[in-house]
Amino acid sequence: MTVVRRIIRGLCHYHKLGTAIADCRVFAQVMRYEIPPTFWQQFVPTSLGDQFCRYWYYDLRAETPDHHSSWVIEFFGRTKFFGIVSSNDAGQVAS
Repeated sequence: MTVVRRIIRGLCHYHKLGTAIADCRVFAQVMRYEIPPTFWQQFVPTSLGDQFCRYWYYDLRAETPDHHSSWVIEFFGRTKFFGIVSSNDAGQVAS
């Protein structure tokens, strides 16, 4: 999960979702549940090569002060991870 969290942190920097990302906490886990369709529509799809890695992100900075962004990363079309970038422990993903 350390690698997934570092990937999310790097993608935040790549998409210029804020320079204060060093002050944020990144939480990640294997995606166990589907995201509701109304929430899923807000995610922006991106790809690093269709067979290798696809990811989606949702910039939450304008909506809530505690959450920075949400991420879904899929490797090789089968394994999905869900991540949250938060300014505090409020964004922690429950195990």
